[in-house]
Amino acid sequence: MLRETYYKLTKMARREKEFQIAVRNLNYLSHLENLPDSIMGKIKLEKSILGWETGDINVGKFLLYHYLKRDEIKGDLRAKALRIYGDWMASTNSENSRHIIEEYYNKSIQVAEKPKDRVNSYASLARFADSNYEQIRDYLASPLFEIKKNITNRQQDMASELRQEIGWNHDRDKKIACRLVERQSVIDENEIRNSENEKDLFLCLAVKYYLLSLKDGEEYDMLVFRLISLWFSNPEHRNVTQLLKDCLSKIPTYKFLYLLPQIVPRVDEIVLISTLVEQCMKDHPYHTLPVLFALTNSYEDAKYSGAQPPSYPQRVLIARGMLEKFQKNPALKQQIMEMGNFCDALIEFANVRPGETRGKAGMIIKIPSALKITRLKNLHFVPVPSLNIPSRKTCNYDNIVGIKFFEDQYQFVGGINVPKKINCIGLDGKSRPLLVKGRDDLRQDAVMQQVFNIMNILMHRNSDANKRKLVIRTYKVMPLSHRSGIIEWCENTQPLSLYLIGSDGISGAHKRFNPEDITALECRTRIKKAFDITDVTNEVKLQVFLDICERFRPAFRHFFFENFPEPGVWFERRLAYTHSVATSSMIGYVLGIGDRHVHNILIDNSTAEVIHIDLGIAFEQGKTLPTPETVPFRLTRDIVDGMGISGIEGVFRLSCIKTMKVLRENQHTILTLLEVLLYDPLYAWTITAEKAYSVQGHTGTESSSEKTSTQVEINKMAERALIRLKQKLQGTETGGVATNTEGQVNSLIQQARDPNNLCRLFHGWQAYL
Repeated sequence: MLRETYYKLTKMARREKEFQIAVRNLNYLSHLENLPDSIMGKIKLEKSILGWETGDINVGKFLLYHYLKRDEIKGDLRAKALRIYGDWMASTNSENSRHIIEEYYNKSIQVAEKPKDRVNSYASLARFADSNYEQIRDYLASPLFEIKKNITNRQQDMASELRQEIGWNHDRDKKIACRLVERQSVIDENEIRNSENEKDLFLCLAVKYYLLSLKDGEEYDMLVFRLISLWFSNPEHRNVTQLLKDCLSKIPTYKFLYLLPQIVPRVDEIVLISTLVEQCMKDHPYHTLPVLFALTNSYEDAKYSGAQPPSYPQRVLIARGMLEKFQKNPALKQQIMEMGNFCDALIEFANVRPGETRGKAGMIIKIPSALKITRLKNLHFVPVPSLNIPSRKTCNYDNIVGIKFFEDQYQFVGGINVPKKINCIGLDGKSRPLLVKGRDDLRQDAVMQQVFNIMNILMHRNSDANKRKLVIRTYKVMPLSHRSGIIEWCENTQPLSLYLIGSDGISGAHKRFNPEDITALECRTRIKKAFDITDVTNEVKLQVFLDICERFRPAFRHFFFENFPEPGVWFERRLAYTHSVATSSMIGYVLGIGDRHVHNILIDNSTAEVIHIDLGIAFEQGKTLPTPETVPFRLTRDIVDGMGISGIEGVFRLSCIKTMKVLRENQHTILTLLEVLLYDPLYAWTITAEKAYSVQGHTGTESSSEKTSTQVEINKMAERALIRLKQKLQGTETGGVATNTEGQVNSLIQQARDPNNLCRLFHGWQAYL
């Protein structure tokens, strides 16, 4: 018992990077007498792993190599040792790929006795094969390979010409030259063919073992993103398709739910998608139906805007056919009917725009009885839209809270597209507010919430980040069509702008605590005037900004004094706020989220966490606005003021570093996820002129030419976004030279606080707050 305890403590110390403790425990165990072979084997394996992780790579490899030479090492211990040695050989390129697969990974799978050890080997083999596939794929797409192909083609032409000349000329030198050219041409052809065959081999191996990892294990569920990415990038590969046909139906469907919004739109491209969606519908209808209806209703807003409805794309027609097929199933008929009525009613409600009340925030309006939403009653099979329904492995969703009715009035909350706040009464009797938006594409907001949820899983899996509660706050977004949707109303929150300067721009905390300062409205007016001057220089903008900062002091620290008067609670909430700002800043930077003005950041009045809303500007689209954004995230004086006397030092900086480390350590997972999202056929990840101008309060007339993008253009934009993401996650975004995490974070903080950057921002961003 004591020996096992020491062994477990050794493993724990190693995982926590407490190597001295691990070494001390191993030395203690090694000197014990009469150790069973099972414990002795574990100790020797742990010694080799410890050598590798402390940087003694050759020592670790040497110990593990000789450990594997011992015949008495059997079963799962041998399987683990073979898998680890295979990983080490792969990471150091010590042996060729086929040998690593045959001698280590395959043998590890063969000798494994426990399913968990077998799945670990599946996952390692899949990743190794995938890595080889990526290297060969990138080589085949490189200019170097293109040059090689061109040279080979020229050699073939040259050999053909020489053969023709030899036919009527018996010149010995030409015969020799012809043979040399032909031999070189054959060698090059074989190399090209071998590269292409190797690519196919490693692709199929990766797909096969990703499928097996997902089928037999639960600890590698995140691999589904890479599987889907490989599938979507090779949709017509016969061997890949056959592997998917054989194994896809054996994988629990809950593992695909995260990616349903990206899977469903491809029903017209890949036959197997329909089968997968049907299985998801059968097992998890509450997750699948909203996505299907959002696709089938893509263009339903046209009937309310007076626009000519477009001809429906094939994917929409296929999705409608699937719904009609599902409706014939007695177990799904009522649910589909209720969800269809719900979506129709909410799309109609989202597009209601009473002219005389437009823009009047806070006004409460009675819902006309003619609207369909007034007839939505007792929907037992439609969950309250703001409720998050976790996937259930049992596929049992009996206790879902349905909708009893919607209140007969709604409230305008302000905004360009006049969103409406309405209360939804659930069958549990609770009232939950929702935000219904029309004439606005919420799909990007929904995708960002998808990404945030995955990022939170990665943060939770890291012990340091989990201890610090480094997470980004999320909320539910439910697109109903291309131009309407529902957003969970974040209760007990307020925009930073409301607390700091009030709804009028002249009140709020700044007025209460700094009454002698100029008002925020005056600050904004001064900056706008400076920007309105023709050919105004950055030096003038900087001077105006610095003058404003001298006469407008930060006040956000008072939020914590006012809301949390008890010292212990005050300290906890300020800590939670600082962690929240750090996490959202780093994640927001990596994803290129812009438009972070004080109306788009909420503060939770209970927890003091920040919540970012309106995420329509992402992947550095903010740099293409009429007034380009010049900072990586919002870290203005009021934001820093809330962190207390230490400001950006201490908790904030350390939390930023820890968050960025987790993101960089998981860059392959993040890039794979975003690759699937960015190549979504329903969305072009760029900003139209119309949207760019509307974000900053302008009116643009350039939008018509930008509303249609070819698939090639969309793919190029997605590729550019992915390259930029990769640079950020590798620390090479500033010029190709990689910086460590600490240096990267330090540079970002400096950029975000630099007055030379802040003074050039759009006046509505209110950089002085």
